[in-house]
Amino acid sequence: MKILHKAQTLFVRMVDRIEGNPSPASRYFILFFAILSVRLALEFFSTQRLFTLDDVIHIGLWFAFIVMAFMLLLQLFSGVPMARVGKLVVVSFTIALTAPIIDLILRGGVGAKMNYLAINSWADVAYAYVTVGGASLSRGATLGIRIEILLLVFASFNYLRTKTGSAFRALWGTLCIYTVLFLSGTVPKLLGVIVDATWKGDLPTLPGDPAHATRTVYQPDDNSTVLLPVYAADLYPTILELAGLDAEATPTLDGRSLAPLLKRPETRIDRDALYFHYPHYYATTTPVSAIRSGDWKLLEYF
Repeated sequence: MKILHKAQTLFVRMVDRIEGNPSPASRYFILFFAILSVRLALEFFSTQRLFTLDDVIHIGLWFAFIVMAFMLLLQLFSGVPMARVGKLVVVSFTIALTAPIIDLILRGGVGAKMNYLAINSWADVAYAYVTVGGASLSRGATLGIRIEILLLVFASFNYLRTKTGSAFRALWGTLCIYTVLFLSGTVPKLLGVIVDATWKGDLPTLPGDPAHATRTVYQPDDNSTVLLPVYAADLYPTILELAGLDAEATPTLDGRSLAPLLKRPETRIDRDALYFHYPHYYATTTPVSAIRSGDWKLLEYF
């Protein structure tokens, strides 16, 4: 208990000293960009890929949002003047350096792929929220990021409890802070889940989430429509067959000819699954591979 008491006393002294520092605001702006630069360099090294200017701007704006969110929420729940809270938050931004360093140490210098959380259903959202990042520790919310988040959450709770004297208010404020952190790391994927949930006739994204499944029955509803999954790779062999050309003379094809379906809608295509890969970074997704088999769809994000 004496150790905890000494640690708390040290925490209070450090907070008071940082909040009462008379340095001008310009120095805190410089400090923020200095810490951000080091964090970006460490993250780029940890993820082992060259980042573009867009990546730098994207990540930089994300961290700027997080810092401002912390300022607003800590001020709201503690009642401490924004000028004092702002100084503390900027200095505490050094905690952002811990995630890539921890990942590099634990993974023997290899690092990990930090990215938005890989969520594909509402069940994933709930699981990731409770477990501070979900199942994967090698990308998305890496172990370093989870430790970083836990440090921020604990520090926020202790700060609010110290300033307000109310454990309930501190807990409520900390929960809001954690929720903002979580949502900021899931926005692109969360938008994808929302879009999928409102897409009529969509399939469940992962086995284990059957509650949102709209089962597709592979049966023609008239003579002009066949409810059978096909994809763009099927067009080439279809054209070959319709043109009377020998598809077997062509190198191995991924697709299957749809010509038989045009003649007899009840015909079935001989394959077990469809395979896709989307190699691009976009506002609502990262590169992703997918397998669709029957009523199920499995996605693997990179």
